[in-house]
Amino acid sequence: MPGSTIAFFSCILLCLVAGINCVQGVEGTEAPTASNLTVVIISDTSGTDSEPASKGDRQSSVLVAQANWTACPDEDFRSYSLYRSVSAELVKDTTEASLIYSVTDVDSIVFSDSTITWNIDFYYALLTQDFQDYSTWSNVETISTHHESYPPCSLTVSSVTPENFSLIWSEYEGNDFLYYILYRDVQPGIETYPSTAELVLITENQNCTSFTDCCTILGRDVYYALNVDVQSMPSIWSNEVSVYNEPVPLTVTGSLAGLSEPSCVSFVDDETICLSESATDGSFHLVSVNGPESIAEFSPTGTPVCVEPSDAGSCIYAATSQPDRLLILDGTDLAVLESLDLPGQPAGLSVDPYGEYIYCSLYDKDELLVIRTSDLQTEALVQLDAYPRGICTTPEGDYICVACTGNSSINIVDRSNWTVKKSLTIGPYPMDLVTTADGLLLLVTCWGDSRIYLITTYSWFITGWIDTPYKPAGLSMHPEGYLYTACEYADSICVICPSSERILATTSTDDGCWDVSVSPDGSFACAVNRSAGTLSLIGFQQR
Repeated sequence: MPGSTIAFFSCILLCLVAGINCVQGVEGTEAPTASNLTVVIISDTSGTDSEPASKGDRQSSVLVAQANWTACPDEDFRSYSLYRSVSAELVKDTTEASLIYSVTDVDSIVFSDSTITWNIDFYYALLTQDFQDYSTWSNVETISTHHESYPPCSLTVSSVTPENFSLIWSEYEGNDFLYYILYRDVQPGIETYPSTAELVLITENQNCTSFTDCCTILGRDVYYALNVDVQSMPSIWSNEVSVYNEPVPLTVTGSLAGLSEPSCVSFVDDETICLSESATDGSFHLVSVNGPESIAEFSPTGTPVCVEPSDAGSCIYAATSQPDRLLILDGTDLAVLESLDLPGQPAGLSVDPYGEYIYCSLYDKDELLVIRTSDLQTEALVQLDAYPRGICTTPEGDYICVACTGNSSINIVDRSNWTVKKSLTIGPYPMDLVTTADGLLLLVTCWGDSRIYLITTYSWFITGWIDTPYKPAGLSMHPEGYLYTACEYADSICVICPSSERILATTSTDDGCWDVSVSPDGSFACAVNRSAGTLSLIGFQQR
């Protein structure tokens, strides 16, 4: 081969080699100035600056790595490209690397990487490129997300009393402690579903290893789990424990059998009860607490639905379906005093505190019918959410509260203009509702999730709930502030203290306990059991 030819190919080969070396940033080429890269773990997105506010606010820790590099001083700078890999050979082989950030602003020299995970070594390198398509790698930086392993705290129930549950746990040994967070639920699996559990304790005190829960739940399994929130690793869960507290028994002092699907019951006075039987051939009954025994009975045309005595007990308002009617019955012998056709199917009755109005929910019309007691004429017809049932009024009579099962809502009707002031969504199938004597709280049974919801009447805001035995329906307030609840599927009555949100006592009844009423003097409660066709008379002595 001629010498000139050999020299030509040698020159071409040297140029190719030189070009490759320029792209890789070999010293002496036209490659851009290499940046100096640093990468550190700076925080986690669960937040260490403020404590969690309420239940459901907790989330798993997510790591954040921050990459910083020196700015390129070259005039022909084009871009930065930040790569991440799990291989230390990142610069030599980018096939397994991820391009996680690219920018053309020469002064953009910081990037936060929140996509890294635990227990891996990560490698970072920055590629700087100019407008001649030359590029240079920075140094390779490494971070490790491996953490020192500490055993989870061991949670134990130390004591159980009717007033409280006490729990203890072993102290967390790590130096990255943030919070102990204790959860409570009536279902197991708190670690899997913490957002549905009740957050009962948050503390920054690492030496705190015990807690006494005064909001005990009687007659039902209660579950607890402790979460340890830390700075540099995922939060750590303890074991889950459960506790069961036997309720204080109430006393069933008597029973009346032979009823046909009793559905509604109310005390007329301290000695007399009125109830309705919802069977097609049902009746209204007056029952004496002595025995108890039936002292009067009235079988109307139509199916009895509900009863509501007047304040003095001189008369009883009663509703039937098919035909839809409102009856005013004598409070001593159930004689019919007045009869009024209704424009829809009645589901609930309530009397204004001043005796001026009768309120009736029309289940099939989604309406609240307001009737004047003076002349039995319609005062107003208020459009409601779907399928209204139970009704109560605030003590001053300013608002009428209606449980609407179709929308899982409570409608608040303003008496000043007969309009719905607010529709408040709560748990599924709200059934019955009452207010506390001071009018500050509205309490609502939700049959669908076995809870009683607590709602403030000054802001109409849900402040919490009380878990009950299964499927609560009817409610009645004791004159000393205790709440009686009929729990249909648990076949029981439970007594609750609303201020402490604590079940004080329960008693078993016959099948299908549906409605409950407390005598005006608080001496007795009575409950109707739909499936069994009985009435139970119950005594309760305050602890």
